[in-house]
Amino acid sequence: MLRYPKDNVGWYRASAATPADRPRTPGAEHLDEFSKIANHRPMRAGSVFKALADPTRRQILQELKSRELAAGEIAGRFPISGPSISRHLAILEGAGLVSPRRAANRIFYRLEPESLASALGDFLSAICPTQIAGRRRAARGGKR
Repeated sequence: MLRYPKDNVGWYRASAATPADRPRTPGAEHLDEFSKIANHRPMRAGSVFKALADPTRRQILQELKSRELAAGEIAGRFPISGPSISRHLAILEGAGLVSPRRAANRIFYRLEPESLASALGDFLSAICPTQIAGRRRAARGGKR
């Protein structure tokens, strides 16, 4: 795949160029720093809501409600392919809603209800004044 000339000197092939050789957009350094910060932030509500947006992922969470399950057991409960289930599990894991545990050649997944409750609580606190007031009362020991 050919790209436009680099500094009008010559053509370069995108697959052969290293990231340092690629032309930079002015101010891109700030975007790189922002990306580093964003990737190291704790779980964000956005990733939780994205994970919850899909009905298959919500059903996976329902299946994991009572006990941890192996990836193959989870896949066997759905009419879609194993790789699709694997992708759904990766999204749930990225959002912090499930956690994997490897045992020999199997991967077991378990629900992380605290992270879901925390994300939902933070979201509600941000948009619902009564939720904020309730948390303040709870922090003061329940006094009005």
